Amino acid sequence: MADMMKLKKAEDEATKQVEAARKQRAATLKQARADADAEIKAYRDSQMKSLADLEKNQSDDNTVISELSSKADQDISTLKSDVQKNSDAIVKMMIDVVTDVNLDVPASRKGVKTKV
Repeated sequence: MADMMKLKKAEDEATKQVEAARKQRAATLKQARADADAEIKAYRDSQMKSLADLEKNQSDDNTVISELSSKADQDISTLKSDVQKNSDAIVKMMIDVVTDVNLDVPASRKGVKTKV
């Protein structure tokens, strides 16, 4: 009978140890899950911050591009209006340059005889 009591006591002790191990395992898994969630949250936050910075820089770039495009459009518009205003004068000047030919022989060439 004493052996039965010893066996029962050992079985109870083993059951307690198994239960304690299960509780410890559950607590360890719970802690690991909490740590992993915290790490994931920190990583996600850092990536979201990087994305926000990237989007901010992108919008800044778009603003600069928009300003440059607007300036270029203004310059093109100004050039087109200048061409329209001055096109008649430019055409007249080009025609004058082509049609007004100076036929005078330079003095330095008058006394030079060419070999034939």
